[in-house]
Amino acid sequence: MGQRARILTEILGFDGWRVKEAYFENATGERVTPGRLYAALRETKVVLVVERRWVRRCGRCTERCPRIHEQGKPRRWADLPWGDHPVEIEYAASRVKCRTCGTATTEMVA
Repeated sequence: MGQRARILTEILGFDGWRVKEAYFENATGERVTPGRLYAALRETKVVLVVERRWVRRCGRCTERCPRIHEQGKPRRWADLPWGDHPVEIEYAASRVKCRTCGTATTEMVA
């Protein structure tokens, strides 16, 4: 993890999570690379792609579940804005196979 990702992880402040990638995105969903024209970034949002630091937990009984049943598609959640930029957090939640309750359920995210 690079210095930028470490700093963003600390700013985000969620225990057990780390920022894997961060980028700007315009209204059409295209990535915008900051160059010399920072005025072009005014109409963009910040996307933080996060990953877990610890083992996933069952969404039903909250026990630790190291076995993944199925990898989910990335989802996004709105977060508080940073400056003038809206922020979205992106994560692909997994379905886990729980040994304790015997179900395959979506992992506990919050």
